[in-house]
Amino acid sequence: MKLLVMGQAAKTEHHFLRNALHVGYKTVFLTPESTEALRPHHNLIVRYQPLLTHDRLSAAMQGVQVVVVMARFFKNRKLIQSVTQCMLAHDIRRLIVVADELDQSKLAAQLRTTSLDWTIIQNYELKDDATLGVSRADLATFMVNQITEVMHVRSSVLVTSRLFS
Repeated sequence: MKLLVMGQAAKTEHHFLRNALHVGYKTVFLTPESTEALRPHHNLIVRYQPLLTHDRLSAAMQGVQVVVVMARFFKNRKLIQSVTQCMLAHDIRRLIVVADELDQSKLAAQLRTTSLDWTIIQNYELKDDATLGVSRADLATFMVNQITEVMHVRSSVLVTSRLFS
């Protein structure tokens, strides 16, 4: 299976990429930042894309079965539309979005109008150390599991270390 992952070269993305590669997924990582921090891997292609156009996005989706988008990429509505349009044009059904700062209810409303099999994962107060609660590594493992899991398709899930009363 081939994934397209769009995100920053941040801790959660590193954990996700490591887990996805460990499972055996071929992965294209689109990032607006030049990064040397990722270790080379025969199943990983890193593409530096400071300006992501519709055409570049469409080219990156060649042969992809699943798209994973970290929150920073979904800051503007045009990009959301471009991602969903390209996915539909390439017959890609599965979309996993990690949302932190953005209004996930607006994103969910927009995705409900598509025929995509989407899951929005909201994260809140994640930790670097699992002994303090849900870690970024835990989130990354959950994300990789969602690639084939159908339980949360067309829904939003909250992953947090905080206890709500």
